[in-house]
Amino acid sequence: MMRLFSFLILTLCLAACTNNDPVSKVIESVNEDIDTYSERSNRAIEILDSLKNFSPAFSRSQEMAYNLTYSKAMNLLYIPFKSDSIMLKVDEYYSKHGNKNEKMWSKYILGCVYRDLRDAPMAIEYYNKALAYTDSSKRCLLMLARIHNQKSFTFSLIGLDSIALKESDEAAYYGMKAGDTLNSILDYNLKSASYLSANNIDKAIEVNKKASELCRKYGFYKDADFIETQTFLFDLKKRDFKTAKQKMDKYEQLSGFFQNGEIQEGKEIYYYDKGLYYMGVNMLDSAEIMFRKCLKHSQDVSCVSSGLRGLSLMYQKAGISDSAAKYAILSYEANDSAYQRNIADKVVQMQSMYDYGRYKDIAADKTAESARMRSWLFLAVLFTLAVVALAVIMHIKNKKDTELSIKETTSLFEAAISRLKTEKEELKKLLENSNGINTDIINEKEQEVKELNEKIRLYEEKIKEQGMAVSDCIVQNSHIATRFRYLANHPKERPTNKDWKELNDYISNNMPGLYNLMVNKNIKYEERLITYLIKLNLKPGQIAAVLGMRTSSLTMARKRLFKKVFDEEGTANDYDRRIMSM
Repeated sequence: MMRLFSFLILTLCLAACTNNDPVSKVIESVNEDIDTYSERSNRAIEILDSLKNFSPAFSRSQEMAYNLTYSKAMNLLYIPFKSDSIMLKVDEYYSKHGNKNEKMWSKYILGCVYRDLRDAPMAIEYYNKALAYTDSSKRCLLMLARIHNQKSFTFSLIGLDSIALKESDEAAYYGMKAGDTLNSILDYNLKSASYLSANNIDKAIEVNKKASELCRKYGFYKDADFIETQTFLFDLKKRDFKTAKQKMDKYEQLSGFFQNGEIQEGKEIYYYDKGLYYMGVNMLDSAEIMFRKCLKHSQDVSCVSSGLRGLSLMYQKAGISDSAAKYAILSYEANDSAYQRNIADKVVQMQSMYDYGRYKDIAADKTAESARMRSWLFLAVLFTLAVVALAVIMHIKNKKDTELSIKETTSLFEAAISRLKTEKEELKKLLENSNGINTDIINEKEQEVKELNEKIRLYEEKIKEQGMAVSDCIVQNSHIATRFRYLANHPKERPTNKDWKELNDYISNNMPGLYNLMVNKNIKYEERLITYLIKLNLKPGQIAAVLGMRTSSLTMARKRLFKKVFDEEGTANDYDRRIMSM
């Protein structure tokens, strides 16, 4: 520490002899130091902490330079950001008063802040803004590698693995072009995580192996060892627990993420992996401890969801079904798929907006030929949008026409069935009472029956051409199905006892096989209603609305029904498919 203060005092004295702004010189010196040697970030933090005594006297520019440099050092040391308040002020200041490099860094660090705050759309937005201030210099090539690395990480976090893979390739390309061989290899190795997330284990192992070989080729032996330890995830998936344990022990020694047996903040998902190992070797008490550690990090939805899922699996293995079901439902709620889809859509839209804006800015600097190209591009986009709009309109129209056609055909089909029944009864009476007379009438009736059978056959073929079974078509166009679809779309209007009785009677009269199956299996009345509504082809969201249930509860109920009705394990969707096939 004495050496640190000596360095600080000497730097301030030298700066004071040559410039009237010694504090700015120290900040600038520290900033350049960590830009060139990222491993000196610890020392940079110590120097900057020592400067805090001077902070009340900082000018506005000194305050912003200090905060930006401190944030850069924090980011290099993997110290997670807790708030965006400081960096928002820094970015606002440099957007107005900074040079190109300062603008680039302020936006990049703000992207990293949002990365730590788990706000993927904002992180991607600021990474893209930082890209706008890069050029072809070596320093910027390193920065390009850094930005694409972070974009890959962020896209991977929200499950957009195909985009993450492209960003990893970009990061590796710019790193190698800048001569940063090690980080280029590490960026390439990021693809392994994306492939693993996409459940492409063979490809993940291939990437990891190549990255390790490249590290050894260029003399980065310690990094090669560390990369090889990361394959414990593959071993867990293959249930090779002995190998996984060896690699996990080595990972904890080499990663630098562990202190006093606890992992660095932000990487707690490792506890879920370790819990899976303990569960695999039947150390269920240790597995529970690991999974519950995940629950302590409520700000990380993914970590909490994984912990809850782990507890559900652990209790299931222990044979405690009530607790297994409880934690399965909690995991489902914590990992709401609708939220993931919305956030992913928002990021994709943001990336598309950035690409469009980027190309537009480049095109603005081109010659008149580029302007003509933009016009053609605009017309092409306009034409494409018109074609897409027309296709959508035609699809909607065709769908409505198909639905109307099916409804009309079904109506004619049912009328023909009814008339055929009547004609057959009349023909039977004529045959019983004819005594050899009225042969012309009998022949006429037989011809009518024959024609009706042919009509019914043609109606059946027409219905099948629309991709529907005849029985399903009749059910879905029945009065009772129409009534419950209406109720599903008007949740404020609740089904009456009469509605439920009509549904029960309809199934009993028209689908005795399904009705008797429910009775023979002693299925509760409420669960029967779920089954009957499935048979009417109502979607899970509609069924939940009609019954006043949460979708998560409905999912669990359908899964339980599969076991009760068919004596098999299966998912809620499996139950829907089995019922619809009956």
